[in-house]
Amino acid sequence: MKNIILIFILLISSSSQLKTQSVAIDDIKSSTLLIRLATNEHLINHHINNGDFQKAESIRINQKIENQQIISAFQQSWSSCKVYFFYSHHTNQIKNKQLDYVFKDINETQLNDLEKKELVSHRNKLQLIIGYFGQTRGALKFNALVLMNHQFKQFERPMPKHVRTYKGLWFLKRTPKKVVEILEKKIIWHYSK
Repeated sequence: MKNIILIFILLISSSSQLKTQSVAIDDIKSSTLLIRLATNEHLINHHINNGDFQKAESIRINQKIENQQIISAFQQSWSSCKVYFFYSHHTNQIKNKQLDYVFKDINETQLNDLEKKELVSHRNKLQLIIGYFGQTRGALKFNALVLMNHQFKQFERPMPKHVRTYKGLWFLKRTPKKVVEILEKKIIWHYSK
């Protein structure tokens, strides 16, 4: 009898976790997408500490250009919901609902009070989706635009959870704009089912 109750409790808790996860992406039009932009601070600091200032500056400039391409890609090709951005070194602040580090465009324009309230509301209603360009989590790692829930946990199927970038495969490599377009198509297809 105890085993049956234990199994029942486990089933209920796992189904509630699935519901929590699906809430954020099932109502995409009233959600907010937050894109985490890489800074490569650890690599830059490594080169600075080793006295290679030219290499550090080169990495910083290349990362800035890549981040600008990502922001432009979303501004040009994304229409499913609002999209904002933050830098990876502010991840802990974002997890703790400190939204002063969130911005909305290539000029790093801060959110106004109304936008911050709406963002907090979306987080409280589990309608916040986090995305980043980088390696997927799990056993098989590859570069992609990865989607996570408000707790920074990667989405599971059947929801769109990533779009491969094919970084490192020069003949297949996708631009950030192409990756965003594919993600938008995946989301539209997901809701048309």
